[in-house]
Amino acid sequence: MRQFWVLGVLIVLVLVAAGCGSSEPETVTETVTNSAESSGATSETAEETTAPTSTTIPDGVWQQGRDYQPGVYRAPGGGSCYWALLGKANPGAIRENGGANSTQTLEINSPYFETGGCGTWEKIE
Repeated sequence: MRQFWVLGVLIVLVLVAAGCGSSEPETVTETVTNSAESSGATSETAEETTAPTSTTIPDGVWQQGRDYQPGVYRAPGGGSCYWALLGKANPGAIRENGGANSTQTLEINSPYFETGGCGTWEKIE
């Protein structure tokens, strides 16, 4: 249960950071303390750099027109590569998804795009 809560907080932070409109890279750091553990409070720190450009898309959930431009993109892929074309900024709105160890080439033209573990997507068309 705790992992889902932490994951939810991280997703919200990525979405908030993406909505700031800054073209400068941002580092988002959030410390989450779980007070329910009987041995005392513990903390976890998550750090993620978010900086899409007009021709690249890093890990995260991004909005078309604000964070990236539609087009054909390529990423190196990897063992934990996952991507999803989303109709809305939530996992329940998946239009198409995939991922693989090998190079990924994809036309990204959905309202939102989610990616993780694929490397940086670079626009090729």
